[in-house]
Amino acid sequence: MRTRMLLVVPLLLAGGTLAGGCTGTDRSGPTPNTMPTSASVPAEPTGYREFPYSLYTHCGVREANIEGRWYEAVQVLTDGDGGPPADWGFLTTQGTMRIISPTEAEFHHPSGPVVTFRLRPQATGPKEICS
Repeated sequence: MRTRMLLVVPLLLAGGTLAGGCTGTDRSGPTPNTMPTSASVPAEPTGYREFPYSLYTHCGVREANIEGRWYEAVQVLTDGDGGPPADWGFLTTQGTMRIISPTEAEFHHPSGPVVTFRLRPQATGPKEICS
């Protein structure tokens, strides 16, 4: 009896199934009878994740540094003279940043405008230094 138990545990740890388990060919994700492996765990977070964020706005809404990665606004938001919109802070604006994919984020301002940002791969700093 002890020998059989020792054989079942390694089978389960390796992601195998017991008799009567799922035998379908869909490998899109773990099933109740299998354990996920490192290959089935996503490398980037999925779904929405949001947090309070202080957005730099001195020369308009152009870029954002989110968790050490540089993003640029899909559509620059300004007052028409290169500054931030009228109801936004002159240097920074408080709002909520929402990660919507591994390469996109949205900044939500309390007055309503939403700014979408896209990742600048391998960027190590801002595109422009605002004077």
